[in-house]
Amino acid sequence: MRIKARRGCSVGEAVDGALYLLCVAVFPLDVLPVWLRWIGETIPLAYWMEAIRRSLIGTGSSDALDRLSNGALLAVAAGSSIARSFSAFCVYGLAERRARGRGLIDM
Repeated sequence: MRIKARRGCSVGEAVDGALYLLCVAVFPLDVLPVWLRWIGETIPLAYWMEAIRRSLIGTGSSDALDRLSNGALLAVAAGSSIARSFSAFCVYGLAERRARGRGLIDM
């Protein structure tokens, strides 16, 4: 009898750790390498965290995000959140239709 390894929770923790690193919760984006900084600037949570930091402290922590005013920061955060939510909804719908077409999901 073969025992399958169950590593489902470790994948979630790895993704969670990467997002925690890249969303300016701990470090500003300026201390990361350029390619990680670019990825961090595409995550909507980074903009939300910067907006929260500015509202509590009064200043931001990242030179990469300091070029945006408070209104522009909130607009980018809201716009990117809406865009990612819409794209996730579309991808989920496509995946569900494909699974139903193959008979993998029962009614």
